[in-house]
Amino acid sequence: MIPAHLEECLKYVLLLNFDEEPKYDFLIDELKKAYLSAMQETNEKVSLTSAFRNPVFDWNVSLATRFQKIQSVIDDHWKEGETVI
Repeated sequence: MIPAHLEECLKYVLLLNFDEEPKYDFLIDELKKAYLSAMQETNEKVSLTSAFRNPVFDWNVSLATRFQKIQSVIDDHWKEGETVI
């Protein structure tokens, strides 16, 4: 299920004409609202200001860090007796 704020963004963008200038302020506000509602649902304590100034993307995380995270997930599955392929 797509969060309501993201759905609004998608509808807006899909209905834009080719030569029409998007309302960037509207899109940014909707994305911020979607982010905040997602954080509230998961009870995460993340500052909106710091999250938008210093976003964490997969390509910003070192390969070693990604490998460690994946390895810990695999180890957890093995501890539970699951086979991971």
